[in-house]
Amino acid sequence: MFRMEINQAYSLIAGFIVFAVIVILTLKYFPSECAEFIRRLRSPSASAVKKQSEELLAKMNKNVAERKSRK
Repeated sequence: MFRMEINQAYSLIAGFIVFAVIVILTLKYFPSECAEFIRRLRSPSASAVKKQSEELLAKMNKNVAERKSRK
C-alpha cells in the first residue's frame, strides 16, 4: 500500500516536471505566439465590453432623466 502511494507521488512530480519543461520550451522557441496568447487572454471579451457599455449608457440615461425632472 505504501509503495503505491510513493509511485503516485513520483508520477505527480514527473508530471509537473514534464509540464514545466513544455512551458519553458514553448516560451523559448515561440515567444511572439506566447505574448499574443497572453495578450488575448488579458483583453476583455466582446460580451463583457458590450455589457459594460450598456450599463454605462443606462447610468447616463438615468442621470439625464434626473436632470430633466429637476428642471
